Amino acid sequence: LILDVPTSLPDEAQLLAQMMAEYYAAVGLQAEIRLYADRPAYAHMVKAKQIHDACCFDSSPLSTYRVLREKLNSEVAGPWWQGYHNAEVNRLLAQAAATPDDIGRSTIYQAAYGLIRDDAPWVFLYSPVRGWGIGPNGRQVRIGVTGRLEF
Repeated sequence: LILDVPTSLPDEAQLLAQMMAEYYAAVGLQAEIRLYADRPAYAHMVKAKQIHDACCFDSSPLSTYRVLREKLNSEVAGPWWQGYHNAEVNRLLAQAAATPDDIGRSTIYQAAYGLIRDDAPWVFLYSPVRGWGIGPNGRQVRIGVTGRLEF
């Protein structure tokens, strides 16, 4: 198993690759880590789908829509799509894109994420979570879809 890994962005990529290699070794899979110092060239390599068995990347767009559309929807097969196909995920993403209601769209995305989690197109290493606490006097504060506070 060859893991293509940038030396920066994400800066922890080398440590994560080493950890994954150790985890794979524990179940009998040998992993070779190939490092790439030229980050822009690495990004082009991933985008051109010229990777070996696996690569390390971060899902940087702040838009859930863009991450799902460009990386997971096989009907779109966007620039960062790596070959994942799940017809039900595609159907849910199309339904979410056509749903103007925030709560309805969120519910559909949750269903899509459940399918993606169970039929994982990649190894999910971590997922940053923001936690907010707002007291009863802060009812006018809303947290937007990007995590920004809105008043």
